[in-house]
Amino acid sequence: MENKNLKIDFIKFRKDEIEFAIQKAKHEEEKKEIKEEEKKLPLTKKEFFFNSIWTFFIILVIISLLVGAYFIGKIE
Repeated sequence: MENKNLKIDFIKFRKDEIEFAIQKAKHEEEKKEIKEEEKKLPLTKKEFFFNSIWTFFIILVIISLLVGAYFIGKIE
């Protein structure tokens, strides 16, 4: 009797394992499709990040130049 239960448990385990593998393959396919769609977009997340960093840096430079010009003008 115990041997039969062991076989049933093993079969159930294999079914669960196969179902998990199918779900994992579907998930990977969905991730691949999302990446392909993201590549088609004109602005990806990576480009957005670098554009944001450069914008912050340029604004910081402009502010420092304006502050420097203000103090230079105040001295003379």
